[in-house]
Amino acid sequence: MGWRTLVGLVGTGVFVAALAYFFDWSSLWSSFTNLSLGVALAAMACSLASIVFLSMRWAILAAPTTASIGMREFRDAFLAQMVGLLTPAAVGTDAYRVVIAGDREGGRSRAVGLVLFERILGVAVYAYIFLGAYILAVSDGSISPAYDISALCFAGLGVGFCFFLLGSRLFARRLAAWFVDHRYDKVASVLEAATIVASSRLLVAFVLSVLATGSWLASITILSFAIDVGLSAADLTMAGIITEFARLLPISIQGIGVREATFASLARESGGDPTAALVAGAAAYALHSAVMIGAGAVARFSGGLRRNNV
Repeated sequence: MGWRTLVGLVGTGVFVAALAYFFDWSSLWSSFTNLSLGVALAAMACSLASIVFLSMRWAILAAPTTASIGMREFRDAFLAQMVGLLTPAAVGTDAYRVVIAGDREGGRSRAVGLVLFERILGVAVYAYIFLGAYILAVSDGSISPAYDISALCFAGLGVGFCFFLLGSRLFARRLAAWFVDHRYDKVASVLEAATIVASSRLLVAFVLSVLATGSWLASITILSFAIDVGLSAADLTMAGIITEFARLLPISIQGIGVREATFASLARESGGDPTAALVAGAAAYALHSAVMIGAGAVARFSGGLRRNNV
């Protein structure tokens, strides 16, 4: 067992114990009973949609240059998300796609670069969606001061992504050529994959990122409305995005405990019911994990691990 896994297990245990101590179990059960099978199925459908959109994004970015979309890469992404359930900060998702890319076009160096680019793109999309929700909440006069600092941070990330794209277009090829000249070919390959993305693929990947994020947030919103957290869609969007960043902290396994505590805390700061929010957050991630496992199993039995599969 690696030290990262040990830290994750300890962190998860601490947060779960704290939640069990501070929350009233009768209130938690009362909130949980507000969930119906129809609500759960609707939330799972949104979760599945987000997984499909994320897998399509990777299939577009990692597709061979002679194809517009890679079906092998699509299955890789399905499996990668299931592997990520077992690792802190979902690093298994990225690691699997790099390992499996040994016989893909560009090899593992290209996969590393594309993973980096995908992470940057995902953060940017989170930033833009958060800012949209923040503006909507401000216009409605229902914004919580708890989101003001976050809005500044996300605005910086959004602007930073624009500069990243501009810098990539202006300097990436020259920098990659310098690494090639100095015989750092693998570094050049990573740099090119992370920065030099065809405009058409970039646009499609951006749209798929928005759809994936929107689908996931819709799942949270459906559950939160059913349990009556007491927050608007804009507040739930902002809380959900911040929770996603908290979940990625490498201090627990898949953010278990951290994500629920974060979502409940933000709900309380926004004037919502923290107990209901805890149940909604826990249900959202539990259902999403179940969908991930099912999707990964389908990808596995459809040939996702067969290297000679076309």
